[in-house]
Amino acid sequence: MNEIIDIERYDIRMTTYFDNSDTAAKNIVDQVGKTIVIGVPLGLGKPIGFLNALFRLAWEDKTIQLTLITGLTLSRPILKTELEKRFIEPIIERILTDFEDPLYEKYREKQQLPKNINVIEFFLLTGKYLNNHYVQQNYISSTYSNVLNDTIYYGINVLAQLVAFNPYTQQYSVSCNSDLFRPMQQYLNDCKKEGKNIAILGEVNANLPFMLGDNAVIEANEFTDIIDTKRYRALFAVPREELSPQDNLIGLYTSTLIKDNSCLQIGIGKLSNSLASALILRHEQNAIYNELLNRFLAHEKFGETISLIGDVISFEQGLYASTEMLSDEYMQLYHHGILKKRVYDNVELQKLLNSNKIKEIITPDVFDILLENKIINPVLTESDFAFLQKFGFLKNDILYQNGDLILPSGERISAELSSLTSKQAIIKNCLGIKLKSGKIIHAGFYLGSNSFYNSLRDLSGEELQQIDMTVISRTNT
Repeated sequence: MNEIIDIERYDIRMTTYFDNSDTAAKNIVDQVGKTIVIGVPLGLGKPIGFLNALFRLAWEDKTIQLTLITGLTLSRPILKTELEKRFIEPIIERILTDFEDPLYEKYREKQQLPKNINVIEFFLLTGKYLNNHYVQQNYISSTYSNVLNDTIYYGINVLAQLVAFNPYTQQYSVSCNSDLFRPMQQYLNDCKKEGKNIAILGEVNANLPFMLGDNAVIEANEFTDIIDTKRYRALFAVPREELSPQDNLIGLYTSTLIKDNSCLQIGIGKLSNSLASALILRHEQNAIYNELLNRFLAHEKFGETISLIGDVISFEQGLYASTEMLSDEYMQLYHHGILKKRVYDNVELQKLLNSNKIKEIITPDVFDILLENKIINPVLTESDFAFLQKFGFLKNDILYQNGDLILPSGERISAELSSLTSKQAIIKNCLGIKLKSGKIIHAGFYLGSNSFYNSLRDLSGEELQQIDMTVISRTNT
């Protein structure tokens, strides 16, 4: 007899797959009801195909009450004159190609949204909505770290996001917006346990780079609905502006404030671009770089500050990036060998690295150093073993069982480091070669040019392992 599984008891979520956004939108209305409050991420991560289908549905059926809560809506500008169209339209079409604009933005800009559709935003493009009473009256004043608490008040019952898909692992990635998905997912799952109707939807776009990180990679059964039309629109791309002499000079001066072996957080735009250009010049053509500084009397003007805070030498150890937004400039610094410092997600381990007590190449005395700093116990516990294997101190093919390390051959070695015999056997048979799991970039979200998206898609699996898409609270601390 086949066993009957109680789905409610085991909370098994059955994911529904769609190849059509309109069908998926109708299913969400059937699933959740005609009052829909949908949360979607800021910037690049909006599932526009689905949002447009839901918008059309609510436009035609006035009994549907649709509220969209989001931030930083990206769309083509509305060109008002024939002259604007002749000059700007060719540039826009070259950069955005077949990017699909959100329908709600077209009507919101004109303040023509119907009464049953409401759009609330917590992050607005600077200056875009001057004299737009509707947008200004439907704005949430919130810091990014408080968005969840400030928006769940509205009763969000649908979470939707653009995702990338890895056909080899059969996993999805929230990629460009990894910060709010997990906490909002948990909130909606708690709502479901209270008997409320909810939906968590992913819309696949193969143009979106598949990024890694505990917060970024999502299993299929974590979604209630997944849309994959197999017809993928271009991502919204940001043009790279030409740098003026003033921009370049600011970048040159700023580059003197950055020490080798330090952490860098920069934004997006001309000043970040100018800084990256100056850092590349400093690293690859240091003599020319210092000649420029002398011509502009940088040391005479700022010598004390440069000596105290920064430096003007090439980057031997390199930089590490912890940033809210990952942008073109970081990838330029990576490809030019500047962004190369690895950081390990363990404070005590990182302190040892920072103080040069241990190196990335693992030496036989490492267990003594870890014991002396009370990072592991004299008799290795299961958590000690997990730590040592995660960061490469122990080989991958070693197992732990009942206080013993088990070799691939089946031989057992006592995990008692206080025993010289056991410690020497562990060093001989189990010791790793080099630290692993180090990251050169921690980032919350990304936005940039088409070449930037291409560079992310072109990264090898090993290179991707060095970038961790995570929460904003992590990058800012």
